[in-house]
Amino acid sequence: LSYELKYQKEGLDAFRLFIKNYPKSTNANEAKELLGQILVLNGNPKEALEVIESIPNRSEKLNEAYQKILYYLGVDLFNNKKYDDAISSFTKSLTQPVNRKIKALSYFWIGESKYRLTEASGNKDGYDDAIENYKNFLYVGESQQTQFYSAANYNIGYCFFRQEDYVKAGTYFEKYCWLEKSNNKSSRFTDAKLRAETIAKNSGSDLGSVKKATMGVFQITGQNSNEDYSYGGVYNTSSREKTASI
Repeated sequence: LSYELKYQKEGLDAFRLFIKNYPKSTNANEAKELLGQILVLNGNPKEALEVIESIPNRSEKLNEAYQKILYYLGVDLFNNKKYDDAISSFTKSLTQPVNRKIKALSYFWIGESKYRLTEASGNKDGYDDAIENYKNFLYVGESQQTQFYSAANYNIGYCFFRQEDYVKAGTYFEKYCWLEKSNNKSSRFTDAKLRAETIAKNSGSDLGSVKKATMGVFQITGQNSNEDYSYGGVYNTSSREKTASI
């Protein structure tokens, strides 16, 4: 009754007490489901997860709530630079892919987390994991409904660039530019366009027809940096925000 009348604190206490006193009741799972919903609404995600995970046969609605809680926990962990923990949370969210947009976004942020971990470790093999998850994001149709669809193509290109696979990098930078042609004043667009054009130029090809490429003379410096230009070329890879020139 407290739950129906929107007395959420009283509802929380009542459901907790009922579950504690009557754990084998035929209504125990329904009480847990309602308790989980209240905990989500009250911003208590960790307890909500514990309650939801204790329910053997959950409704699709509750599984979606579980998926979203884990996703938002992952985002919070990512923002606090706890990338390994974020990956665990996003991966767990993917076990209940009810909401396909959240599914896509989980893949994207796993890719971002893998990228950050790889940059920190210096082991270029880690870019493969980032690329795989960015691609998984793109494979979900609902990824096109997010703000990261274009960025994922740029990020894949950047990972290939870091691996010195310039042909594949150019392909994804080019795709990013095509997707963002209406937003061609951004620094990322300028960066991607210059990378794609330079890769094509150094391969002796036009954009869209690169088969083999080396970088040659290519200047990419960090924004607002004091890095010197050199004859052999510079490509700063410490961040994806760049000042680029040829």
